[in-house]
Amino acid sequence: MRVIRFLVRLLSVALCSGVVGFGIGFLQGEIVWRGGTRDIQMAFAEGSADMGAIHALLLGPFLYYGVFGQQVSFETFAYVVSATAIAGILSGWFLAAMEWLTMFPTIVAAIAASVYMASRHARDTQADGGRNAKVGGPENV
Repeated sequence: MRVIRFLVRLLSVALCSGVVGFGIGFLQGEIVWRGGTRDIQMAFAEGSADMGAIHALLLGPFLYYGVFGQQVSFETFAYVVSATAIAGILSGWFLAAMEWLTMFPTIVAAIAASVYMASRHARDTQADGGRNAKVGGPENV
């Protein structure tokens, strides 16, 4: 029963991460593509969305299990997603000439935001004597 629960949680984390990555990739693809017809722009955005989803399917569970240790609040989740989306949009805007290379700053931002939130949690937990042991606060996802 524990194995089934673990697999369901892993699948849920991966699916949610994939959906978020799909959205961020799509936004980034829309921003990066300059010129051409609308059909080509949509094809580029769809390809970017697919790349975002594939990377997030792998990165999301890694961050959830590896960095956060399965203890993450909605506040922390929202912070990581927002930081990743903003980094993706800004890197797409400023590095548009590099096209597909703009995905790397987005991935780095997701990892950096996660590590920052996990270290912030460790610091806060030490300061309050471990009373608030969940990453980012009491409301866990």
